[in-house]
Amino acid sequence: MVMERLGPSLEELLVACKRQLSLKTVLLIAEQLLLRTEAMHSRGFVHRDVKAENFLLGWTSTSRRLVHIIDFGLARPWQNSKTKEHIPYQEGKKLVGTARFASVNTHLGIQQTRRDDLEAVGYLLIYLRRGRLPWQGVGAADGDVQKYERIMDMKMSMKPEEICKGEPAQFATYLKYCRSLGFEDRPDYAQMRKLFKDLLLHQKGVGTCDVAASLPFDWETQRPSELAPSALSPRIKTKLESGAAEVTTMTTTTTKLGSGAAEGDPGKAEASSTRSSSSTRGKTRKRSRGSGKSGKERRHSADRRGPICSQQGWAKKFVNMFKQLCYYQK
Repeated sequence: MVMERLGPSLEELLVACKRQLSLKTVLLIAEQLLLRTEAMHSRGFVHRDVKAENFLLGWTSTSRRLVHIIDFGLARPWQNSKTKEHIPYQEGKKLVGTARFASVNTHLGIQQTRRDDLEAVGYLLIYLRRGRLPWQGVGAADGDVQKYERIMDMKMSMKPEEICKGEPAQFATYLKYCRSLGFEDRPDYAQMRKLFKDLLLHQKGVGTCDVAASLPFDWETQRPSELAPSALSPRIKTKLESGAAEVTTMTTTTTKLGSGAAEGDPGKAEASSTRSSSSTRGKTRKRSRGSGKSGKERRHSADRRGPICSQQGWAKKFVNMFKQLCYYQK
């Protein structure tokens, strides 16, 4: 149900943009990823499976620039819900999550905490910039155990500067900070967001926070012919087609309503719109009065629809609860 209410994932958008996102787009995404991660951590859970497929954009006009986090199947608490004490340090754990983005401590079998989600976010940002990570494809012919060991060896042997080679120094600084955190340390989320926000504000054409907030993503500026539509899932293709039809309808309506003003009659469009809405309300009242049902019969009819209405109400409550739990509102 939640998937159907959201738009494409970062993985789909990365492939559609030919596996490379601009620095501005990645920096815009970075702030939102850190906000969502902090929101989840503030509720006492770690995600443990940070990857591009688990971050989706909204679909409505008010949320299509908002990144949402999904898939909490592997999430686990990092603190006791009653005492609020941090979980105890443990070793010998199996690798949980996606090896490509897993932290070094996760490879070493150490219980995952907040620092591991944040390190995975750092790898994800590099992945969005380049379209791949240095250890992708390593040990593909080997079994999972050998493959994971080779990936771990590469992560441990490579310094953050090597992993982030060719990118601004802030990316390596971020990874260094994440790797330096202790098991129970509370990350400085605000400082990490500031690290990327300052870098964004120093980009050409960006001078203030207001300008940065209105910057378009890469997939918003590219023409449809420049994207790779084959990368989009059938779910997203259907939404794109319905969205295009909706935009066309809105454009046509706006043109008709604005024709009166173009002809020198500014009140014509407004009056036409008012008459149309009044006519619709009148027809609705007539249908209501002409139904032939008494008040008692209408109440009985509503009672028969009760279970359906209650199910719809429950669904809305569930969605609202999900938003409160998982979405971070500024």
